[in-house]
Amino acid sequence: MVFDILFKSGFFSNLDFYFAKTISKIAKENNPIIFLSLALTSRAVSKGHVCFDIKEYAGKSINETGLEQDIILPQFHDWIKALKKSKIAGNRCDFPLVYDLKSRLYLAKYYDFQQRLIKNIIKRINLNTDNMFKNKEIFKNHDLFFNEKNKNNEISKGIINQNNAIKNAILKKISIISGGPGTGKTFITKKIIKLLNKQADFLSVPNPVIISMAPTGKAASKLENGFTIHRALGALKNTTGFKYNLSNQLVCDVVIVDEASMIDIALMTRLLEAVPLNAKLIMLGDKNQLASVETGAVFGDICRADKISDIITNLNYNFRSKGKTGIDKLAQSINNGDFQTLEKLLTKKTQPIQKDYNDISFIEIKDKSNFSEKIKHQIISGYLPFLKEIEPKKVLKSFNDFKILCAHKKGVFGVEHFNLIAEKVLSQHLQKLNIKNKFFKIPVMIKTNDYNKGLFNGDIGVCLKLKNNKIRVVFNDENNNNNMENLKYFKFSQLPDFDNAFAITVHKSQGSEFDNVLVVIPDKLSPVLTRELLYTSVTRAKKSVTILGKIDVIKKAVLIPVKRSSGITDFLNDEL
Repeated sequence: MVFDILFKSGFFSNLDFYFAKTISKIAKENNPIIFLSLALTSRAVSKGHVCFDIKEYAGKSINETGLEQDIILPQFHDWIKALKKSKIAGNRCDFPLVYDLKSRLYLAKYYDFQQRLIKNIIKRINLNTDNMFKNKEIFKNHDLFFNEKNKNNEISKGIINQNNAIKNAILKKISIISGGPGTGKTFITKKIIKLLNKQADFLSVPNPVIISMAPTGKAASKLENGFTIHRALGALKNTTGFKYNLSNQLVCDVVIVDEASMIDIALMTRLLEAVPLNAKLIMLGDKNQLASVETGAVFGDICRADKISDIITNLNYNFRSKGKTGIDKLAQSINNGDFQTLEKLLTKKTQPIQKDYNDISFIEIKDKSNFSEKIKHQIISGYLPFLKEIEPKKVLKSFNDFKILCAHKKGVFGVEHFNLIAEKVLSQHLQKLNIKNKFFKIPVMIKTNDYNKGLFNGDIGVCLKLKNNKIRVVFNDENNNNNMENLKYFKFSQLPDFDNAFAITVHKSQGSEFDNVLVVIPDKLSPVLTRELLYTSVTRAKKSVTILGKIDVIKKAVLIPVKRSSGITDFLNDEL
């Protein structure tokens, strides 16, 4: 049987196997095509897809490592015929396996999330304009917008886009703003809030109740009075549910969601349902960035829907660097899948480019044994200010000036190994320094949310010796206005789960920026090594980026965009 071969090879997980076996047994389903459909759909979800696209795979072979022979999947006609005859497949959520009109297969749970999400977005779009802003006198106040008059045409276009994003957010019940680092999303958010309050003053009504939120504590801390999504919605203990939901919605006039590209389909659906339809919803993110760790690439799917382009603003101009840095050119070549320009930038074969960019550098891996010595200089120079600092506030600031980003957590090129390398290199160097406090500072990254302590997944702190000789882990506390230091201190024993953080994964770096970044690319392709991962890692750097890897592997990765199957884009286009 085809399934048995795939299972023994490791193509299917135990979960895929037992899910398919259990559902088939309960329904007394004997057709091997249905058994295969259940397992393939389960596997698709585990890989981040919302659904399994039959048209894409029907009649094609699976040639995975570990298979002794190519496995041919059922032909499209046979597959659809089997599904229509089956008792466990249908076009409604009361079937365990759901198929849509475009022959995509879903687990019922995710089809339900998708349809609820689409229905909610369409309702908001159909509300069209915000009645509060029918009187557009407020738009005549040019101080509330960015000045579009600029001799530089590129800058002028960028400013026009920023102002369009502001007007969209003000006039529509739902608006989406997509842009990379430096495109002005933070400034735009501040302008929107200011304009909303000005309009309230103009109409002599109370200022709107605004709730700002983001997926992680780090991203939320950048927002004025920001919350994590889980905290804003009131996450319930020991369940995936929330206090605020479709039946008990948030009491607010405006909801601003930052880093929306990190939100999976389940959380996005629950979030939108918790926001009243009469409230304004503004979502900001970067459609080119890595998608959520969990299921779906919701923000990107929404941004790709042509029929709703009037609620979407794409910000392309980097005001911070004016689009002229090597980092900008590198990010652009990655986004465009232009491996030739990428190679020229990294290897300094710059004659066709006409410029040698000092903010990007490349260290070629020849073999696994030679790179440790090569990166010693980057690690020492990157973390030297951090080693020398004594004052807690300055320690935290200097630690975020440099970061090592890895594609993987484990392995020679993974986070765990590079944390060990960094600790060894830095501890040896520390003993050579002529400084008073030679206590080795240990950076940590929190892995789970602890609302009581105000520590959240992704928060970074540093273990250091204080002036009173006590050992404490110190974190920034930007939301505590009563604390002059804006710091909070914990014993190691008080911390929730954490990892060491000289090196972190690219996924964990989302929502953060660092002055200088060392990006570690493994010497072989892997499922996580994609165009989006490269783009996200490079755009974390504000001043310089060094890439450690093999040029051939990087060139191949640029040509592999993340493709997560869902019906969101198609349904939005078809329903409007």
